[in-house]
Amino acid sequence: MLSISWLSQYMPHGYCYGWRPSLVGLHLVSDTFIGLAYYSIAITLICFLKKRESIPFYKIFLLFAACIFLCGTTHLVEVWTLWHSDYWVSGVLKAVTAGISTYTAIALIPMLPKALDLRTPAKLEALNQQLEQEIAERRQAEVELRELSTRLDLALEAVGIGIWDWNITHNKLIWDSRFYELYGTTPEAFERDYSAWAKRVHPEDRPHAEAAIQRALRNEAVYDIEFRVVHADGVIRYMKADGLVQRDDEGTPIRMIGTNYDITDRKQAEHQLMASEERFASLAATAPVGIFRANTEGSCIYVNKHLCEIARLPSEKMLGAGWIQAIYPEDRDVILAEWHNATSQNLPFQVEYRFGNPSGPVTWVYEKAVPEFDHAHEVIGYIGCLTNITERKQTELRLKAATDEVAQKEALFRNTFEQAAVGIAHLAITRQFIRLNQRYCEILGYSQQELLNLTFQDITYLEDEDVEHDLNYTQQVLTNQIQTFSMEKRYIRKNGTLMWAHVTVSLVRLQNGEPDYFIEVIEDITARKQTEEMLRLYERAVCTTPDHMSFVDCHYIYSMVNDAYAQKFGKSKAEIIGHSVAELLGEGVFLQTIKPNLDRTFAGETVHYQSLFSLPDERQQQQYLDVTYAPYHEVDGTITGAVVSVRDISEIHAAELALTHQTCRAEALLELSQLAEQLNEHEFIQQAQDIAKNLTGSQVAFLYLVYEDQATFELMGGGQQTLTDFGNTVAKAGLPINQAGILADVLHQRKSIICNYACGPARQEQDFLQTQGLLQNHEHLSCLLSIPVIENGKVVMLTGVGNKDSSYTDMDVETVQLISNLVWHTMQHYRSLQTARLLAAVVESTEDAIITKDLNCSITSWNVGAEKLLGYSASEAIGQPITMLFPNDRISEEVYILAQITQGKSIDHFETVRRHKNGTLLDVSLTISPLRDRTGQVIGGSKIMRDISARKAAEDQLKAEVKRRQQVIQALQLTTQRLGESNQELQDFAYVASHDLQEPLRKVQVFGDRLSHTCQDRLSEKGQDYLARMLNAAVRAQALINDLLSFSRVTTQAKPFTPTDLSQVMAGVLSDLEVRIEQTGATVDVEPLPIIDADRMQMQQVFQNLVGNALKFHKPNVVPQVHVRMRSYFTGGKEFCELRVIDNGIGFDVKYCDRIFQPFQRLHGRKAYEGSGIGLAICRKVIHRHGGILRAESQPGEGATFIATLPVHHSQGEENVSTTE
Repeated sequence: MLSISWLSQYMPHGYCYGWRPSLVGLHLVSDTFIGLAYYSIAITLICFLKKRESIPFYKIFLLFAACIFLCGTTHLVEVWTLWHSDYWVSGVLKAVTAGISTYTAIALIPMLPKALDLRTPAKLEALNQQLEQEIAERRQAEVELRELSTRLDLALEAVGIGIWDWNITHNKLIWDSRFYELYGTTPEAFERDYSAWAKRVHPEDRPHAEAAIQRALRNEAVYDIEFRVVHADGVIRYMKADGLVQRDDEGTPIRMIGTNYDITDRKQAEHQLMASEERFASLAATAPVGIFRANTEGSCIYVNKHLCEIARLPSEKMLGAGWIQAIYPEDRDVILAEWHNATSQNLPFQVEYRFGNPSGPVTWVYEKAVPEFDHAHEVIGYIGCLTNITERKQTELRLKAATDEVAQKEALFRNTFEQAAVGIAHLAITRQFIRLNQRYCEILGYSQQELLNLTFQDITYLEDEDVEHDLNYTQQVLTNQIQTFSMEKRYIRKNGTLMWAHVTVSLVRLQNGEPDYFIEVIEDITARKQTEEMLRLYERAVCTTPDHMSFVDCHYIYSMVNDAYAQKFGKSKAEIIGHSVAELLGEGVFLQTIKPNLDRTFAGETVHYQSLFSLPDERQQQQYLDVTYAPYHEVDGTITGAVVSVRDISEIHAAELALTHQTCRAEALLELSQLAEQLNEHEFIQQAQDIAKNLTGSQVAFLYLVYEDQATFELMGGGQQTLTDFGNTVAKAGLPINQAGILADVLHQRKSIICNYACGPARQEQDFLQTQGLLQNHEHLSCLLSIPVIENGKVVMLTGVGNKDSSYTDMDVETVQLISNLVWHTMQHYRSLQTARLLAAVVESTEDAIITKDLNCSITSWNVGAEKLLGYSASEAIGQPITMLFPNDRISEEVYILAQITQGKSIDHFETVRRHKNGTLLDVSLTISPLRDRTGQVIGGSKIMRDISARKAAEDQLKAEVKRRQQVIQALQLTTQRLGESNQELQDFAYVASHDLQEPLRKVQVFGDRLSHTCQDRLSEKGQDYLARMLNAAVRAQALINDLLSFSRVTTQAKPFTPTDLSQVMAGVLSDLEVRIEQTGATVDVEPLPIIDADRMQMQQVFQNLVGNALKFHKPNVVPQVHVRMRSYFTGGKEFCELRVIDNGIGFDVKYCDRIFQPFQRLHGRKAYEGSGIGLAICRKVIHRHGGILRAESQPGEGATFIATLPVHHSQGEENVSTTE
């Protein structure tokens, strides 16, 4: 009742979460028809009363009409509230209805007796007929009464009952004739008044008899008494007297009528029975067994002393149903059921059970009881005896325990033998199998019967070198030199395969010391042996791999390195293992590169990268390395270190750079060859020099055209000047320019010459340089690369580049050579040489396959690149159809290619497949151009074919990886969808379950309260304590259900985001907390808060919980101080606001920052601080729904700060976001 009157405990009312449109429609139709039906009933009743105003209880009928009318109105209002939330109107109307209904019920109570007294005409008619029938019956009864009176007199005379009639008013006492006989007197000797009767009562019984009459006259008791009378001759008889008192209208006794009959014979029998019972009691008291008497209901009416001693209860507690309390609690129900079964069939009762309780001594008894019959052979009770059989029971228990122990040991041995995870066998001294378990059979693949017919040697791999050790060990066991032995050996399975087993053998001896049988235990270690072999192979592979392998623990210390790693740094393994990475690689490299990658690996990430690395030694050698960091997981998933794999890919990197350079060079050469048809000779030479400078990184380029006399040359691309006697100034080969003419060296030695050290002249040396082969005003040179172009055994052109920032390489020589050749052949083209010679120079210098064909699809040229790529030599390919390179399914491509060439169109980067001479297929990229004659007619086509197999393989790997990741993403999406559905089901379940828990919990509270009010005085102290605990638990359960509802409403009753003034929300919260703020004396300082897009009710929940917690968890004797701070900032083009709720309370340890946001998690007991631990979980869920983050900062005793970061605005797509919790 207290919980019903406590309004704050009520849950806010609203339509149930599980309501659907169909359910709402059902309620709409039902409430509408109920309301209309109630209205029709009320109107009909009022119309009836207007026409029958004389009807009894007119006002009650009017109240009934009002109640029915108001009930109908409440149902129509329920329909109204489906669209309009006028719950106060509905509540007030229900309150009025309740008031009138209550008044009607109260008014109806006093009217009920009057209404029941009313008789209808039909009942009146029935009463008349009944009255006539009763008159007739009365007349008949009078006749029968006379006959009955006659018979009664005869019967009373037969049984000796006398009748007396006492007129109290006149003190006149009348006896019948039998009465005089009973009292031993005559009518003449009897004075016929009260005193005459009293004188004949035995003096000892007279006070008791008169008192009984007085009680009957005062209407205090029925007159029913036994007493003695004294006859005139002194004989004493026992009388049984009964009487009824007749009274007048005022209740005054005026007459008393009764009977007396002689019970002397019965009294004498009772005396004899009492004497017999006394003898029985004496015998029972001295008997060495417990004796009792009980009625058929099981109530004990007698117990002897010995039974009380056995039961350890006094006799007064054993009587009645008290003897049941002496029975051992676990035996009570069984014994009572047996008792009722025996008594219901009047059978003897025989059973063994216990007296006592679990916390005290226990006594075993044997009880036997037999029915006790009366003179009519009806069972009137049971009489029995109990014998103390505790010692016998203890002996039986000890015997049973011993038997059970033996059976348990046998079962344990049997289970151990049969259910063991290893094979166990018993073998005779001859090594013949005696018995074995199922696991032994499974390991070897035999059935038990098969193995019992085999010997130990039959399944042993005899070629194993351990067989001799096995026999030696066996002999040592037999001679008692050793007790047991273990070894690893191989067996032959039934299917002929070998398996490794770990064998343990022991010998069981007889009592005289003679050997009895062997016990052999085998464990299949084949998998372990295979694993050990794999580990050995793995260790050998790690040690011999050219990759540099190491293991670094979480403290950045080397735990393992392989030989290659140690050799890389010129150290031994011992000099590296146990030392830190920073010590080996240097602090700077460790902090900048190694440590960040190791930290990522220790966090569970696999790191891979390629980088240029300098060895930390005096050589300062640079290598291009491929590095992989992989986390090392223990069995439990813990990461204890990182496996680092380093591979030197300097050569591969250099080859890639060279390939890139060659690609750029080829493209530049192709571009240059195409420019030959667009530019004049001077522009072409200038463009070629620019390309040479770009490809070699030079600042200077030059070109000399050498005449036939090999002594005169012409500077191309500059002023047209001629020099003679060029070769006469040649000095020793390889000297700097300022000492000898390098160009002359190139001319006469007919090879490339590189000068990579400083050799540039000062201005005053220019006259001297003219004699060294350089023109006046030649560019200042710091380094030089010069290349001869030779044709028909003669140097036809000298080219070169200079002033490169780094040294010239062979790649530069090859590049300048290619450009020089191309320039020379282009110049020849400009000088009326065929274009084919220029193309041939380019074709022969490239690594790509370049092929030409005529319009009949016959091959007309075949370069070295084609020989390398496709395997055919030029002699084998030229003249053959181009389709010999096509796979069968690609021949149709030639029709398309020929059509494009015929139309004068080029095909760029056409990717297809071609066949090698050995039949393998190659992925290639084709660039196809038409070939024209001098008149511009298409006479064929040229193909530049590039092998893209490596790129295709990389693309296939990439596609496979993309496909795999797409499958993973699809699986993750499916998992996410299932998790979302599961979370939604859990939310629905939590909301509905919490609703369904309300009703049984309210019943627990209501009936608990009723029990507390109605039965409080009848409960023991422990019962009152249990009741109080139950009510407290119900209150806590109600709070938990309310909290669970609040937690689920964050998503189930969420509202769209609207512009919300947080300052107004905070003001409302502080108004709600005003009482608590005054009680604690707290100060709350709130800065102006922004307007954001939010759910106003949910933000109010957040502020209510955060500020309420700040007030709740304050230090004792310290005034709480709460500060609410706000700041705005932009990130990613989006505005955010950061709200901080700061208090000076008790604080908490930062290690609990995650725990406090979990539902129903508390850091303090309920007695210290109220609450269930759901508030902060609701806060975090609300903040997450708003797309924000909630975190906490605190130190014990230093207060706490809760920080909520929220976006100020939400786009339409972001509204009503509910994160999956």
